[in-house]
Amino acid sequence: MACASLDWNLGRIIDILKKQNLYENTVIIFASDHGSHFRTRNKDGHLNGYDDYKRTCHDAALRVPLVIRGGPFTGGKVIKDLVSTAGIPKTILSLAGVDPGNALIGENFLDAVNNEKGRLNEVFAQISESRVGRCVRTPDFKYSVYAPGKNGGMYMDSLEYADDFLYDLQKDPFELKNLIKEPTYRDIKLQLKERLLYWIEKEEHKKPVIHD
Repeated sequence: MACASLDWNLGRIIDILKKQNLYENTVIIFASDHGSHFRTRNKDGHLNGYDDYKRTCHDAALRVPLVIRGGPFTGGKVIKDLVSTAGIPKTILSLAGVDPGNALIGENFLDAVNNEKGRLNEVFAQISESRVGRCVRTPDFKYSVYAPGKNGGMYMDSLEYADDFLYDLQKDPFELKNLIKEPTYRDIKLQLKERLLYWIEKEEHKKPVIHD
């Protein structure tokens, strides 16, 4: 019912844009701020805060729809590379002819559409409510950390984190087996730890420590 209502109302907006001769000069962005794991994930020993359902590293909450139509976003192209909704403000400004430079986090989504050389195919996410955490997701793996003893409803970040989750997304796309303590994945974990530290410093301008 909710999906049908959403489709119907989006259709109303498009009909009005067409009647006003604005449709071809309008960029429509359809997205969501989060998904939901319906309180099935963050009930573990690291829970420190709210019993949340959305702010987590897991794909059920992390992955959201993103469709852009209009302007340079035409042709029905499907991009399978990873992008973060943190790039929406920068993308909107670029469509208006404004270059915010490094004043905003995220990227211009046209970089993904145009397959810009050197673009990183990974995303960084901040986690709160059930814990203070951070994660990095690549096409193949996901690595997440938490701040021991910090309530996710009271603190926004930390200078100390510890291992929380590690998933092999190719072998385990539903994230059912946490590999954070698996010896055979230690090298991968260390590589992802470096990537996560890179993102934290880039986006938060801090250099925390991550403990095993």
